[in-house]
Amino acid sequence: MVSWGVDPSNQAVWTLFELHGKPFDLINIYASNDAHDRRSLWSWLAFSLPLATWVLCGDFNMVEKFVDKQSHNPFYWNLGEKEAWFFLKNKLTLYDPNSTFSPANFQESHWFTWSNLQAGNNQVLKRLDRAMLSKLDSFYFENLISQSPHVYVVLDTTLSNHAPIMFNIKYNHIPKRIFKP
Repeated sequence: MVSWGVDPSNQAVWTLFELHGKPFDLINIYASNDAHDRRSLWSWLAFSLPLATWVLCGDFNMVEKFVDKQSHNPFYWNLGEKEAWFFLKNKLTLYDPNSTFSPANFQESHWFTWSNLQAGNNQVLKRLDRAMLSKLDSFYFENLISQSPHVYVVLDTTLSNHAPIMFNIKYNHIPKRIFKP
């Protein structure tokens, strides 16, 4: 491990280390339930982190799109948080590798990562937990993380109202040099 730190609001831990001889930068998110606190986190990350090959994963405690929530209650997103979130995504060139899919492509239980553990009209399902990858070094991610069938999968759980996510990592060696005959 090269270095690590915690954001001032204690919502994220970042780690810089090497994997296959190349920098790999990971941020584990456990965002607040409060939109103003999350806005502070997104702003701090955007202004404090260097451009690098980042992976952000964990509990973002927010719904980014309409398809990320299934409930009778309307979707609402605090405008300040939304602006801070998209600024962070743009600055670090972050994308959700599974966002090209939709709930129709997944079993319902494998798209949503949080449930209020109720049934019927009282049930609320949300996609709060996710992983975001940086586009800065797409070749590296393409060789490290399996693209098929999904970059990460949502696992079943009976122990919590959150479902864990797991990356599909390739275990093959990434060559430092490519030799041509």
